[in-house]
Amino acid sequence: MAASLPRQHGLGPIAGRRYWRCLVALLCLLLALPAAALELVPGREVYDLAPAAEALRDPDAHLDLSSALAATQWQPLGARSPVFGFASGAFWFRTRIVNAGNAEGRWVYVVPYALLDRLTLHILRADGRVEIRESGDRTPFDTRDLKHRHFNFLIDIGPGERVDLVLRVHTDSSVQVPQELLTRSAFLKRNHESQLGIGIYYGILLALLLVNLTLWLVLREATYGWYVAYVASFGLVQMNLNGLSFEYLWPGLPTLANLAMALSMALGLMTMSLFTRTFLDLPRNRPRLDRVFRVFIQAQAVMLVAVALLPYRVAIMIETASVFLIVPLILYAAVSLWRSGFRPAGWFLLAWTVLLLGTVAYALVSFGVLPKWFITEYGIQIGSALELTLLSFALSFRLRALEQEKQRLVRAANDELELRVARRTEELNRALDELAAANRQLHEVSRRDGLTGAYNRRFLEQSLDLLWAECRNAGEAFSVLMLDIDHFKSINDRHGHLVGDECLKAVADAAHASLRGPRECLARWGGEEFIVLLPGLEGPQAAERGEQIRAAIAGRRPPPQGPRIEMRVSIGVASGLPRHGGAPLDLVGSADQALYRAKREGRDRVVLA
Repeated sequence: MAASLPRQHGLGPIAGRRYWRCLVALLCLLLALPAAALELVPGREVYDLAPAAEALRDPDAHLDLSSALAATQWQPLGARSPVFGFASGAFWFRTRIVNAGNAEGRWVYVVPYALLDRLTLHILRADGRVEIRESGDRTPFDTRDLKHRHFNFLIDIGPGERVDLVLRVHTDSSVQVPQELLTRSAFLKRNHESQLGIGIYYGILLALLLVNLTLWLVLREATYGWYVAYVASFGLVQMNLNGLSFEYLWPGLPTLANLAMALSMALGLMTMSLFTRTFLDLPRNRPRLDRVFRVFIQAQAVMLVAVALLPYRVAIMIETASVFLIVPLILYAAVSLWRSGFRPAGWFLLAWTVLLLGTVAYALVSFGVLPKWFITEYGIQIGSALELTLLSFALSFRLRALEQEKQRLVRAANDELELRVARRTEELNRALDELAAANRQLHEVSRRDGLTGAYNRRFLEQSLDLLWAECRNAGEAFSVLMLDIDHFKSINDRHGHLVGDECLKAVADAAHASLRGPRECLARWGGEEFIVLLPGLEGPQAAERGEQIRAAIAGRRPPPQGPRIEMRVSIGVASGLPRHGGAPLDLVGSADQALYRAKREGRDRVVLA
């Protein structure tokens, strides 16, 4: 047994005058830990610790490690959800881990909930050593073992080794403590997958914000302005919930990170209410209900200041409870106006119902009423993604309603008013023209492969029949080249996918440089395969063009600053006369067969079908 316990993250050592007393206590505590253990078996990379963990509540948050382990109130979690609502005091969790032959030596212990204040992990080794790690949103982000939005600790557990993990959680927010143990490769894979979903979600938010910001700048319509403010504040709420704001916005400011959740909730609820007032035009349509909304908005404005003065638990519980107050008000206002014949309120009601159900589900998880699982944990994200789509319809209906109102005013107004409305109409038409131009640009982007800039397969299949028909009517030949990068998989395996991407772009550039005239077309067929359509060229001419492409690619070195790569391509060529009948896809099939023949004959060659 080590002579002293290690000191980590500024914690004082258990040594000095109480050394022997602590040593004896530690031996007793190790014997008191549960015999049941979670076994790390060969081939498995992800473990949920809840079924093997025990929990202890410390209402006064006064227990240390020794007294906590000596307590008799430990309860197994089993199948229960590790969600305890806004409970006071501290919570302890302990799990015994035994590596029963898993070759992985280093593991990642993850607590995937980003709003916990203080985490203290005690790692009790079989030889008596105790390691102490700290984390939480009240410690700087850089103290985390892996720079990730979720709390994590790197733990060495070699084959045949046994450790006991004892986690202490003390927080003023909702107590939600899921725990997982993963290999580093599994952690990185999960992080890669989650980053894709997060990127799509925040990409939707950003696109919505920019589009509506443009509309607000052009139209100066208050509804769009408040909607932009709501989207921005809602995005900040989500970044706080996901731990992204602490990671990217203020990683060195744990005090601000602790206040950010309550602040963003107050701002989000306030802008949500302001958007509802303007969209439904409550001051004119429902004056009494509008007064209630104004009181609620003023209360949230006060909370923006009070958050810094109130205890965090009080502030976050007030904001969470405010969700239950504003939800029925928004639903009642939308239902009331929809029943009175205000058609945009129908889309508004549908959109907000989806979002509010997700928001309420998340709030109920925070209070411990609902269990923590996929739908409840990500209810806000799922609901808001659907809401964004539906609200686009609601805004278009409202825009049409405004257009109808504008026409009525034009007919009823005098010449001066008609002139002002005409100017407003011109601004609106300009905005619609800009949106139409943006749509045309998006349409062009949708026809292209995002990596290489070549046309995508969908566009190729659409163009194939048109070019075939043109050649048939003109009595011309039609040729197809199919290119495939030789040994592309080994390039990816040896040099990585980034280098592989550079190879794909190099092939696309060389093939594109060979095109002559607007009718010839380059498209990415799939993976490392490209197709070149050559209307008007016969077989030998097409084969010569293929040889030019092959030679151009063989002289390239992608990337210029990267590893030395001998790039080669195999090319299959097929040619036919459309006036003799047949289908263009048959020609593509013949080019594909020629390509495979080129592969069998040694690669780096052009074969004419």
